[in-house]
Amino acid sequence: MDDDRLVRAAFVRGLSRHYDLVEASSAEEALEVLALASNAHEGAARPFDVIVADLTLPGMDGMVFFEEVRSRFPSLATRVLFVTGGSTSTKAEQFLKKTRNEVLLKPVMHDRLRSAIERVAAKADGPPKA
Repeated sequence: MDDDRLVRAAFVRGLSRHYDLVEASSAEEALEVLALASNAHEGAARPFDVIVADLTLPGMDGMVFFEEVRSRFPSLATRVLFVTGGSTSTKAEQFLKKTRNEVLLKPVMHDRLRSAIERVAAKADGPPKA
């Protein structure tokens, strides 16, 4: 999830050979995707292994998105991997310390992103589906 089309394209280019991906250009769109996927997977395995989310977004930011995920899809909260351009507010820094979710600074090299995805998935409860 990133509002920057070029960033999303770079992530897709670097990850699509290794994972099944779903793109979202906003937090609102990502929440819709999660709701649809959760309904489709009701009673089955979780719909996503890792959610890569930009922290700074227009409209609903990554912090509010995370709180929505934690409230509506609690099993996915530990699976959120944040990416950010690096300039975070004091509020964002406190939020990241509190959540203890992994954070990567942009620009993110594909190998670092893949490694972070693997760590987040393994920490949450096992390796991701390839």
